[in-house]
Amino acid sequence: MTVPVATAAPSWTWMAQSSVQQPTDPNLSQLSFTLLSRRCLVAVPNELLKASIPAFDTLLSELIGLGAAEHEDQAIFATSTVSGGPVALMSAAGTSVINVGGSANGGNLAFSDLIAVLAKAASVKARGPFCWFASPRTFWQRIVGMVDSQSRPLFIPTLTAGLMGAAGQINVAPSGQLMGYPLYVTPYILENEALGSGSNQSHLIFINPKYIHIAQDSSIELAISTERYFDANQTAIRGTQQIDVGVAPAAGVIILAGIN
Repeated sequence: MTVPVATAAPSWTWMAQSSVQQPTDPNLSQLSFTLLSRRCLVAVPNELLKASIPAFDTLLSELIGLGAAEHEDQAIFATSTVSGGPVALMSAAGTSVINVGGSANGGNLAFSDLIAVLAKAASVKARGPFCWFASPRTFWQRIVGMVDSQSRPLFIPTLTAGLMGAAGQINVAPSGQLMGYPLYVTPYILENEALGSGSNQSHLIFINPKYIHIAQDSSIELAISTERYFDANQTAIRGTQQIDVGVAPAAGVIILAGIN
């Protein structure tokens, strides 16, 4: 599967009347995907199927869908590309990677590092809308308490949802903004990375989510077999899907690496 990608905007030039203009190259290309298969398999006791209410089918479908979403997040935000999976953001070619404090070994996250991320995004002409992705430790122990030079908090929770999301929501990313951009927390950004001599580090991502291109052949397909686990009196439920992930324009993905 391929999709068109333009990584440069057409150039405008002030011209005299009747003069001839040379065309500019918008760097049109194609982003190629190799669809990768993934599956899940669940064995459900037949006694449960007989005794349960019809909503059990809906619950199981929802659980399979949520599991697929978490599996996808794990692959995208992994420190390196997982075996047999699509390319991870940290492994994508051409992304803009800067180190905390400009050090080859990383260090403690500071206000100046966040400014450096925004400056890098501007220098590579990345376009919004932007957001942040952080690990739980980076958010709760490094960002929430950060202040600028005037002692003003850098992370601002929303007035309606607060830090933990709206009432009744489970596993929802904190609702608020860092430097004016939404911030989302994912446990799939690991906290045991190493940069140079550093250890137990993590990274922060600043990105326009539209720069992450997800290709899939269809929605999750479910199949049922009453014979697979016949001896155990169970019904097998299998989910399958083909998917791949691409990053373009890669330079617009800003990764702040080496966060202690």
